[in-house]
Amino acid sequence: MTSQIEYFTDLEGTEITLDAVIEEPLHIPAQTWVIVEKLREDPWRLTRKDVSDGMGVSYTSAKFLCHPAGPGNETKLAFMRIRQQVPIAGTEFKPTLRASQAVEEPENKELNALKFFLIHGCEVVPRLLGYQQSKQKEDDMVPGGFVTYIVWEKVPSDSFDLIKFWLRPFNEREVIRDKFRQVFTRFVKFGFMPLPATSSKIIYDESSGQMHISGFTFAYRLDEPQEFKDRFFYQFQLALPDGHPGALIPGIEKNNADWREDENGWLW
Repeated sequence: MTSQIEYFTDLEGTEITLDAVIEEPLHIPAQTWVIVEKLREDPWRLTRKDVSDGMGVSYTSAKFLCHPAGPGNETKLAFMRIRQQVPIAGTEFKPTLRASQAVEEPENKELNALKFFLIHGCEVVPRLLGYQQSKQKEDDMVPGGFVTYIVWEKVPSDSFDLIKFWLRPFNEREVIRDKFRQVFTRFVKFGFMPLPATSSKIIYDESSGQMHISGFTFAYRLDEPQEFKDRFFYQFQLALPDGHPGALIPGIEKNNADWREDENGWLW
């Protein structure tokens, strides 16, 4: 790989219209979205050697905060992902070479997961609000290359604060674990898992007690739906299989007065 650059710049205020989805059994109306800010961009800019070595397609993926166009919609926030093919390093200023690189989008695991959740009524993940899989125009980065838009709801609260969780009193941690058990028991029956499975995939709103599972950019399909197991507490760092938690979560130390260690040496 070569040095990475950001491709999506100065898009604040840009309006993006997504066509209506009429892919059975989905029916999502056309909607125009206004970009508020870019939250992050993860470019995968490859050289010719990278491509010949089988490292895939050169592309970038960016996440934005957005809201529906129109007066009064400024507080109806959602997230948008744009995933777009970009030129192989060194070909950016060669239009004919850029066009020759155009390919169909590799499997979009995030979109597949969110569509599946919407179709099958999974209520413990953010709801898919719209998507569009298109080809780039002649004056875009890779003419004929893929560009995909995905919009999903921004549920209350933000990603889970793991250090704050482990500094809570034991009884408060147990309340959150009980909620996680309830939510994840429903979630795993749909046969997907976020990757990596960490606490950052938990969205917990303390004021309402609502919890969602999110983060499906690299979602993978389970061989079969699963039942809840205690190992999920460990995977999502709600239990620690080590008497020295600072090695796993920098910034915290064991508090013998409040942390409970079970017969297996796990901390709760």
